[in-house]
Amino acid sequence: YRMHPAIREFPSATFYGGGLKDGADVAAQTKRAWHASPAFAPLVFYDVPGREGTPAGSNSLVNTTEAEVVLSIYRELIHRHPELRGRPAVAVISPYKAQVSLLRRLFLAALGPDMAKTVDINTIDGFQGREKDVAIFSTVRSSRRGSIGFVADERRMNVGLTRARSSLLVVGNAAALAQDGNWGALVSVCATKGCLYSAAQPYNEFVGRVAEGQVAPQDLASLQARAKGKKERNGPQKMEVDQPRPAVPEGDDPYLYSDEEEGGVGAPASKLGSVAQGVWAKRHVKG
Repeated sequence: YRMHPAIREFPSATFYGGGLKDGADVAAQTKRAWHASPAFAPLVFYDVPGREGTPAGSNSLVNTTEAEVVLSIYRELIHRHPELRGRPAVAVISPYKAQVSLLRRLFLAALGPDMAKTVDINTIDGFQGREKDVAIFSTVRSSRRGSIGFVADERRMNVGLTRARSSLLVVGNAAALAQDGNWGALVSVCATKGCLYSAAQPYNEFVGRVAEGQVAPQDLASLQARAKGKKERNGPQKMEVDQPRPAVPEGDDPYLYSDEEEGGVGAPASKLGSVAQGVWAKRHVKG
């Protein structure tokens, strides 16, 4: 398969019954100099205690803390590997359009137009069918009250986790995401493999220390204990219930829908018209 074996392993086991196989010499072909740094290994999970929010006049979601961490990761990467400057080798993806808009503004302000335009920042749906050497995946959801919305949709999760050839860097709230079984499994895998790091401010310095090997990865037991402690301190909370999503009109193309408030790809397959299901399958199942 086209991606580094460390990236391929989880989607293959979770979504394809172990059916994805590595192509000939794919490990050597996808090995990069930045893999020597723990911050940019083939698979890294940055556990970020951010908050999700809804911008004024929007039904989409943003997570400003995650956006700051994403920018810090990118800047540290190109600082240590200047050969990536100006090269279209990095993608930043998110399920939410508002987060994509925030990230684009942040990168433009921090890097300037010439550098910012070399980073492909897009929704998961908008990036379907493409890949980059490095993909930074901002998951956004941070609610600890029982729901992570359509981020739990396994088809969208699969696409998001398979856009990188060499390094997949996931940025998200581990405890919130772990409320979903598939995301919980990914968190466990990363903690077990020693590639999950709990972010701390200032984030630019934190990423630099991870890159230098000065930050110990979070092990699964301590991660679970920390999550349990927060739950006990916060007390019982009301469960969030996802609102029913509107069906995609018969014959419409779900690929046009890039966010939860618009239904689309996040909607259950049973709610899609037959033509729409066929279009979805052609554009999403093949990855």
